Amino acid sequence: MRNIFNSFVNHFSVSIFTTLCLLIFFSGCTGLSKITKENPLYTGGEIKWDKKEGDIPEEKRVKTEAEEVLAPEPNSKFLWMRPQLAFYNTFYTEKEKGFKHWVMTKIGKPPVLLADINEERVSKLVLNRLYVNGHFQAETSSEVKQKGKKAEIVYTATVYQPYRLDSINFPKEPDPLGNVLNNAQKETLLKTNQPYNFSLLEQERERMNDYAKERGYFYFSNKFLIYKVDSTVGDRQMNVYMQVKDKMPDIARKPYRIRNVFLFPNYEMGMESLANPQKLTRVGKLEGDSTFYCMMDGCQFRPEILARSIFLEPDSLYSAQRHEQTLKQLMGLGALKFADIRYKPVDSVGNEGYLDAYIQMVPAKRKSFRAELDVVSKSNNFVGPGLNLSYRNKNAFRGAELLVVRLDGRFETQISGRTANENIEQPNQQNGLYSYEIGAGLEVYVPRFITPIKIPRLAQEYVPKTVYQGDIRLLNRVNYFRLLSSTAQFGYQWQETATKTHRFNPISINYVRLMDTTSLFNEAIGDNPLLQRSFQNQFILGGNYSFTYQSAAGVDENTRKNKNHIFFNGNIDIGGNIAYGIQSLLSSRKATGENPYTILSEPYAQYARADIDFRYYFNFNEETHHKIATRFIAGVGLPYANASVLPYTKQFFAGGANSIRAFQARSIGPGSYITKDSTSGLFYDQTGDMRLEANIEYRFPIYSVFKGAVFADAGNVWLVKEDPNREGGLFKPNDLLDDIAVGVGAGLRLDVTFFVLRFDVAFPLSKPWLPENERWVRKQINVRDRNWRRDNLVLNIAIGYPF
Repeated sequence: MRNIFNSFVNHFSVSIFTTLCLLIFFSGCTGLSKITKENPLYTGGEIKWDKKEGDIPEEKRVKTEAEEVLAPEPNSKFLWMRPQLAFYNTFYTEKEKGFKHWVMTKIGKPPVLLADINEERVSKLVLNRLYVNGHFQAETSSEVKQKGKKAEIVYTATVYQPYRLDSINFPKEPDPLGNVLNNAQKETLLKTNQPYNFSLLEQERERMNDYAKERGYFYFSNKFLIYKVDSTVGDRQMNVYMQVKDKMPDIARKPYRIRNVFLFPNYEMGMESLANPQKLTRVGKLEGDSTFYCMMDGCQFRPEILARSIFLEPDSLYSAQRHEQTLKQLMGLGALKFADIRYKPVDSVGNEGYLDAYIQMVPAKRKSFRAELDVVSKSNNFVGPGLNLSYRNKNAFRGAELLVVRLDGRFETQISGRTANENIEQPNQQNGLYSYEIGAGLEVYVPRFITPIKIPRLAQEYVPKTVYQGDIRLLNRVNYFRLLSSTAQFGYQWQETATKTHRFNPISINYVRLMDTTSLFNEAIGDNPLLQRSFQNQFILGGNYSFTYQSAAGVDENTRKNKNHIFFNGNIDIGGNIAYGIQSLLSSRKATGENPYTILSEPYAQYARADIDFRYYFNFNEETHHKIATRFIAGVGLPYANASVLPYTKQFFAGGANSIRAFQARSIGPGSYITKDSTSGLFYDQTGDMRLEANIEYRFPIYSVFKGAVFADAGNVWLVKEDPNREGGLFKPNDLLDDIAVGVGAGLRLDVTFFVLRFDVAFPLSKPWLPENERWVRKQINVRDRNWRRDNLVLNIAIGYPF
């Protein structure tokens, strides 16, 4: 079995590197072998700006908008190479099937030639972008510049200062609508002496529409607003007149109020005809309220739960914002498949109309069961199957509560290889090292805040949640120890905006118990009191806060594809302070890490811990799917007062499939420390109080769902307090660069959107445990050497992207 695995790793690794070499070979071609001077390769367009009257307003934005119309895009280029064009030329064939046709059409890209460019059309589009920004006197021209088999087009834009707004005039209709539109000008986006901007005029028209919709004008639309512009003022000035169309229908001129609100929690087609107030149940947000009418037949929810998510109030003016808030709140409950609001006009009274609102809801499937089986090879030479079972109930107690029950188990065995410290022999390798882990968890998400004091209802877009969590886990490292861990948490989760999410757990209780240790384990940690304390039975009492920002969540799908994105997650975790404060007041002695206070005869941890995870994703172009992903991780934890060492579960680690992939999981550090015990790497991990890590990965498409990547990882963990038993583990700024572990590699990914299977092969460039001046091992790289591959290549097989 070990030989088979070793053979697979070696052959897979060689295949990856061979593929890379072939890619580099073909990419070395400039792609010009089949291009002629008579029909040269188009290498791109450029706009030169002839500014007759100096710098123009908002020059960066205007230039960006003009450059967006330079189409088509030339063949993609990497350094001096055109890989896709090289593949197309190398495998070109007239046949419509076969391997060469597949490579030519799926991997290669045909040349973009000068003859493919419509200069006149592009020139007119550039001019149009100048016109919409007020440069009505602008002119454009184009010129082809050819050098050998390559040619570019230079467009020249001659621009003067733009036309500006001299006055802005709003509608003055002699009716309530005219008053509303006139009042809206207080927040106008248009300012006098502002350069003409067509996009801004459209935004102002949309703002006026939203303003009217918020004041009951249900049938009003921005299409009823038109602009008239007078540019005869002179001196490049213009007067802007916003007017209401003469033929606007009467229903758009009057505000509407909500008369009745009907709820259909189990909606079926045609139920509106049953909306007879005498036959429906009156419900409200609190017991005894009768604000809404509800069809209770087949209703799976307590009606007050739905009512709390509704912002439409009888006899209130229609509001588009409250309409959207209601839908977001209802869908945010997580128990509905579909929600919509239809309005039906009823009798008008005077200058106002009335609407009946019909809120249609279709419940989602209430119960589901999921089973996942994964067989994963890890970079710490462990392989084994894992089974994850989960039961979900989206409406567990008829209040849209989400109940999740989890059962999972995993068996792992070490079937090959060395540790990251290749000089360390691994006893027990003949018999195999194995472990198993089983766990059970329970989570309840309640779609509202549950607090000791009443919090007023906020008109927020997103549904806040109160979260109850509990789990118990047993880890059994056979022949070494068993570790039992149980956790209970209570907290809150809420979304501030589309991009910002908060989670606060004021109560977090964890109990860790080490059981059934063997003589091998006791002997290994017997000389290290700090390591003993990190494994000791203890309570972890405290709270934690997490903040997440995702810029991609705040833009629509089309914008997201071509935009660079930021991800940030920050966590603060504090434990033991309240218990320590109470006991220090009641006790005559002062606790220390060596003689701590206890709860139920067990010590508890006291610490402060913080970490951040920052990622930046640079998208080259959606059509090519090329991306550079970067990540920076930093964290530090400090034990104090009742503890001299961080709990084992709160320490940091480096190495593994989602960390520094050229090293085994949790095998690096702390600092330049190398374990002296030949068995230690088998049953506990190398951890520290501080972590720094940076990653960069270039991701590119290969064919269909197959993606490729090349990457580099660097980082380590350190101690914040001196440990004589782990020499070199203390963080020292002057030794930072020498202590960094560095690895590089390449990967193949099967990406089917909802599932990613990842194969990453990596090897180290720097090993921090080696003697000084010997840590950089790049000169020792020899892919053809079987021993080098065995000692250095690490194959990571994992689910999902590393970051």
